[in-house]
Amino acid sequence: LDYKMGQNNKPGEIDSTCQLFNYLPSCFLALHLLYEELKLDTSKYSELPFLVNLLSRLATDLQLPEYQLHYWKDFPDNCFVHTTQAANNISQEYLEKLSNSSVLPAKPPCVFTHLLNINQGNSNHQPIQPFPILGTRNSSIELAVTCVAILAHGVKHQSLDMRHLLRPLVQPGRPTSTVPIIHLEENPTHTVAQLIANSQWTPTRLGNLPLNVALPILSALASCQ
Repeated sequence: LDYKMGQNNKPGEIDSTCQLFNYLPSCFLALHLLYEELKLDTSKYSELPFLVNLLSRLATDLQLPEYQLHYWKDFPDNCFVHTTQAANNISQEYLEKLSNSSVLPAKPPCVFTHLLNINQGNSNHQPIQPFPILGTRNSSIELAVTCVAILAHGVKHQSLDMRHLLRPLVQPGRPTSTVPIIHLEENPTHTVAQLIANSQWTPTRLGNLPLNVALPILSALASCQ
């Protein structure tokens, strides 16, 4: 993808003849999932504004207003905001050739919203859509979602099928990853402690989780001591 920067920090042109052009929606989704992964590590927060700047530009070119709004809510000062159609670097002719709808969810996946929905349960009588993940590249999302689901619903169930909450994406040329069915111990906090231990998350890594994610996990670990 030839995404050159012009003068005065204005975006240049996207080369529609580039081999990666047809995969632009898939590349965009992979970068978005990286962004959501980094949001679970406060030590990486300094990197997020740069990624948001790129993502907001790509969202503009792909005409994805929901995604533009998503990034603007997080980093309004770092988002690329355009006021005219001329700011788009992909013509409508080429845009119609890209299969956005078959690759990109209509609403941008947000890890914090997903965790909140799991914790609150099906309060709106709407099914929770599985969060898309890219194998080991979203290992923090997978572990956080699993732990929150166990703590929120583990008392009522003997097992949790994580396929209802996580959706591994197909990656061409790579083995298809799967998410497990978690068999719960009598005390769900013990299952969480075992998952954390097996993940090799150190106290430092746990301390770098956002507070709203870290608190229930740390409380579960403390109850096991």
